[in-house]
Amino acid sequence: MYDATKHNPNLSPVVRACTESRLYDGANLTDQQLLDHEEAIMVAQGNEKAFISDLYRKMTDYKDPLFHHDLWYGLVAMGSNAWQEALTALEKVPHRLEYFSKKRQPISKHLQYDRWRIKKYIAEIKNKLQ
Repeated sequence: MYDATKHNPNLSPVVRACTESRLYDGANLTDQQLLDHEEAIMVAQGNEKAFISDLYRKMTDYKDPLFHHDLWYGLVAMGSNAWQEALTALEKVPHRLEYFSKKRQPISKHLQYDRWRIKKYIAEIKNKLQ
């Protein structure tokens, strides 16, 4: 995050795509814009790919209600034709639970988020695995 009135950093397409994906609220991007961002993540290379992979390994078993590390790694794995790894990561996305309220009180509820494209990716991967 930065003050856009004072700063204009040069961000890579992958960093921009992850930022847009993370800030997506179900209405602030068109379906095509979201898919374009996820395509950019899918073709991440070098340090960005390594960072996403490391983030996934560190966070996937943590009680994190957010699913972005699973999503991003699933996309990177798809881009690398690592179909089973992609499937494992993406199948976690719809099952993420919110463990704490904003006041850090224990709760356990499924996050409400339209994941139509996750289902699309999973179907594509299962087709590749057949």
